[in-house]
Amino acid sequence: MFILNGGNDQKPQPHLARLLAIFFSIGITIGSGLGYGFKQATDSMPSKSTSTATQQKSQNFGLAEYIRLEPGMSLTQVESILDRGVEVERSETTAKYIWRNASGSNITVVFKNGKLVRKTQENLM
Repeated sequence: MFILNGGNDQKPQPHLARLLAIFFSIGITIGSGLGYGFKQATDSMPSKSTSTATQQKSQNFGLAEYIRLEPGMSLTQVESILDRGVEVERSETTAKYIWRNASGSNITVVFKNGKLVRKTQENLM
């Protein structure tokens, strides 16, 4: 490519063209990656209403299941008794999950470093 400059043809500086091409490529790469990551994150997040509706259909536990929950259990062990819960809070070392029946009764469990440390229940029979 040549640029006309007062009747004299001059070659553009190749390092400038190369630098522009590099910046353009980096911009496209970053933009594509951010878009892909955002799409993956939003696709994997269930909507609150869908999650609650699905959970209410499948949950059916009572006081007997609550009593079986013991300190030191892992989330996997708790889910083997109650089925899948909904994570409602998380920090660096703790996680809080809730299980709800269609009747409105529920169990809340707090894990610290992956182990059950506290459990509460409302209206279980």
